[in-house]
Amino acid sequence: WSQYAYVQYATDKHYLCNAVMVFEALHRLGSRADRVLLHPKEWIGSVENGMNGTYEHKLMVQAGDLYNVKFVSIETQTERAWPVGFTKLLAFNQTQYKRVILLNSNAMVLQPMDELFFLRRATVAIPHAYWTLDKPSFLSSHLVVLEPSKLEFGRVTDAMLNPTVASLASVVKKVNALYSSTSLILPHRDYNLRTNEFTKTYHQDFLGPDRGDWDAIEVWKRAKFVHFSDSKYPKPWIKPSPDLRKKYWPRCPEGENGREEESQDICREREVWVSLYDSFSLWREVC
Repeated sequence: WSQYAYVQYATDKHYLCNAVMVFEALHRLGSRADRVLLHPKEWIGSVENGMNGTYEHKLMVQAGDLYNVKFVSIETQTERAWPVGFTKLLAFNQTQYKRVILLNSNAMVLQPMDELFFLRRATVAIPHAYWTLDKPSFLSSHLVVLEPSKLEFGRVTDAMLNPTVASLASVVKKVNALYSSTSLILPHRDYNLRTNEFTKTYHQDFLGPDRGDWDAIEVWKRAKFVHFSDSKYPKPWIKPSPDLRKKYWPRCPEGENGREEESQDICREREVWVSLYDSFSLWREVC
């Protein structure tokens, strides 16, 4: 198991907390792989640099003591071609491991996922971005299974300096530029569920052709990794007002009186959506 690791990267205290939450879930679910946090070198927390007692230092100590997290201090990538948000791709340089799983921290781990370490050989394995049917080979970047190597890290680094790739505005576009034609594809129902799926009226993109009927509860039960992706709704660690929550939560079918029917049997989408956000809020208490 020392050949395998879950990797997270944090640049500020919010995402550090999210990363610790993911590590806590992996610990609670009994994952046997290593847990690695890539963090700016100024977070080391020694007496000499004055970090002892800061929020970041305390949380890192907690992560190490309670969840056996290993820490890798790195130089934050600030070059024009590779801004800070893309530093997570340094996971390709963690060559002490045979295979790593890079997880987006704006998400929840719902079930064990260690089986992903034993996929057939592939440089990367990524779910499709199922919501982009106009681009059927487009990959997501919420969860990436990768095989670190000096060769592949060199390829990633070279691509970041390539004007064509460097001009792409997001990690997901850069990942697609590199791997859209070679990635092993993971099933999105298990590893790439998005919370905004529960706010939609139609689910053809998620279900695909001839994939059965939509059932919000069954979809929730199957998912192992869910990403918070409601674009107009606050990040899950920001508590919204009741009015804002009601504005953006899933709509329920209207009954005979023209009002929404809110029973759980009729409005399962709202039940699941609210439960996911409430669970995240409660789970954040680990920080």
